[in-house]
Amino acid sequence: MTTNSIEQRASADLLVCAGAVATMNPAREILRDGAVAVSGGRIVAVGKAGQLERAFDAARVIDVPTGLLTPGLIDGHCHAQYYIARGMVDDVGDVMTRVGRYAVPFEYGITHDEAYVSARANFAEMLRNGTTCFLDGGGRQPHAIAQAAIDTGIRGVVARLTSDVSGPFRLPIAEDVDTLVGLATEAVERWNGAAAGRIRARFSVDLPLSVSDELCAAVVAQASALDVGILGHFHGHTPDDHGGGRNPHVERYASLGVLSGPTVLAHIGWLHEDDIAAFVRHGVGAVHCPSQSMFGGFGMIGHGSIPELVEAGVPVGLGADAACVSRFLDLVRVMYLAACAHRDARTDPLAIGAHKAFEMATIDGARALRWDDEIGSLEVGKRADMVVFDTTGPEWQPRALANPIADLVYTATGHSTHTVVVDGDVVVDAGELTTIDAEAIVRETDAVTTSVFDRLGFDHVRPQWPVRA
Repeated sequence: MTTNSIEQRASADLLVCAGAVATMNPAREILRDGAVAVSGGRIVAVGKAGQLERAFDAARVIDVPTGLLTPGLIDGHCHAQYYIARGMVDDVGDVMTRVGRYAVPFEYGITHDEAYVSARANFAEMLRNGTTCFLDGGGRQPHAIAQAAIDTGIRGVVARLTSDVSGPFRLPIAEDVDTLVGLATEAVERWNGAAAGRIRARFSVDLPLSVSDELCAAVVAQASALDVGILGHFHGHTPDDHGGGRNPHVERYASLGVLSGPTVLAHIGWLHEDDIAAFVRHGVGAVHCPSQSMFGGFGMIGHGSIPELVEAGVPVGLGADAACVSRFLDLVRVMYLAACAHRDARTDPLAIGAHKAFEMATIDGARALRWDDEIGSLEVGKRADMVVFDTTGPEWQPRALANPIADLVYTATGHSTHTVVVDGDVVVDAGELTTIDAEAIVRETDAVTTSVFDRLGFDHVRPQWPVRA
């Protein structure tokens, strides 16, 4: 047991006991009949349940003998404002149609209040599935996203979208570089460190083809001045692009200082070995969104370099992206895709696998976000972000907890979530949200969705097949 002292019974705010505890410490120890003690939002002890029950007088004890206690899951690429757009781009065609006809008008058309309602519902679903932390993908309503995160109790990083080139998606550029950097700076100064450090903020570079050198240089300078990181989309190429040579966007970003942020980039396609070496050299974090790629046919699994990035030691996290382009916000399902899809693409039955996928959703995700000193594992001194998964369901049988990480990734879903703790606060208790009224969110989300679709001229979601009343 690791603790400050067990000579006298110490006080604690919370003691969580479970049949197995996946610590994700450097040794990746799994404790049978383990427990974690929490005080002041931090973990103060990790050890055997019986020992910690004797060592601590906890204000509350949560004891789930059939539970698997893990670090909270980290979603490394999240567009929470798109929750109310779920179903909008189902089977509508290529990426240019999905983004140009739907996503861009939506992003530029919703209001602060609409984005807040969407984000609050988005975070409710994430929490109910065991996600305790998110990295925003960058949007035009960072204040709404941050406030929704504060109100629901989730941990996260927000960023204001910056883009000054119309690019392939024909973005309606309305602001110059100074205005864009000013808006992004406002978001960083307002939200970085908010909610007692539970909310952080970064700068965003949308994607290489929609940001000028001038904007990149300005973002890099301001991020350095405010000591925060950078995030963005990357959308890598196929092996046939550039004759199988280096990706020019990697070289360009490196020359402009974007890769030295610290920087996290999502949607990594194929990379030349020299580009992978550049990621390693600059300490770039990567985020893999397999559900988004498979839903939209982006090819990030078929020709992407995720296994090579992992092998090279790049911290690679996982993301569900947006509800409209992934269709679900369940990182347990995302872990399954990450664990298995590359095996089929490479005809390699050992590619990635359950345990690496779980690392990607916890400690590796924290490393990608440069937050691994505080989250990503259950260790003394870290913030208390934890999930208890209930293993009594038939999908966990036979011999639940015999191989708990493989059972979680290969056979379960986030619906097994029993308890969620963020920063020491219980935000999901026996499967129920404690910070918000789930039924009220459903009613409000439905009303706002109808209003947004009507105002922006989108067709309402309906089946492809005829419906008989």
